[in-house]
Amino acid sequence: MKARSTQAPLLLVNTGGGAYVFTMWQPYAGLRYLHKPVDLVRLNIDEHPHTNPAARMAAQGGTVDWFRFWLQDYEDPDAAKAEQYKRWHELKKMQDENDKKAASEAAQVSQ
Repeated sequence: MKARSTQAPLLLVNTGGGAYVFTMWQPYAGLRYLHKPVDLVRLNIDEHPHTNPAARMAAQGGTVDWFRFWLQDYEDPDAAKAEQYKRWHELKKMQDENDKKAASEAAQVSQ
């Protein structure tokens, strides 16, 4: 993964066992270190999400929320989701700062 060139916000969802989260930790930590918007969500489910409808809803519902937040500026009014939106607003501030920095650097290069 080329973390430095990553421009889009990234959601990492862990639905596997405890050890599996470590495979996602490297890209997560690298992007956080570079001040890139990234969120790592660990779902505590024992079954594979494709074999359990409730687990599938938990895994895919958060992904839908993520895309709607970033692409449509939509927030589900469900109070149970307030914490995720709080995190994502902080990530959006980070993304806005990165966009301003990239635009400034591009303007300097073109001069």
